[in-house]
Amino acid sequence: MNLLNLEEEKFKNITVRGYNFKIHYISPMKMIQYTQKRMQLQGGNSVESLTQVDFNNFENIALVDACVEDFPEGFNEYESCANWDDIDLINDVAKEIKKHTEDFKSKLKKNRSIKRGDK
Repeated sequence: MNLLNLEEEKFKNITVRGYNFKIHYISPMKMIQYTQKRMQLQGGNSVESLTQVDFNNFENIALVDACVEDFPEGFNEYESCANWDDIDLINDVAKEIKKHTEDFKSKLKKNRSIKRGDK
């Protein structure tokens, strides 16, 4: 990864179930947006009051809403992916966002250690 081209590394085009998405890694700003959206979806309920399934669904909906930059045709009409009919698609896209974030952080860490001369 070239630190000069870091902007390009933040994004990734993915295909999930035949749909093409452009995703962004979970940056600090995206984390704030994602957390605010998750809290909004929780409707003021504490995390402890939610079932694990509900919490995971809220988390993945918020993550997709915060980190998808470009949606497939027909998906832009929705304000939020919470309005999609397919929770499994939301979960799969969220999984790709998490994977991309881990890959991005790993490349960044590797690049920094090489630049400093660490091995």
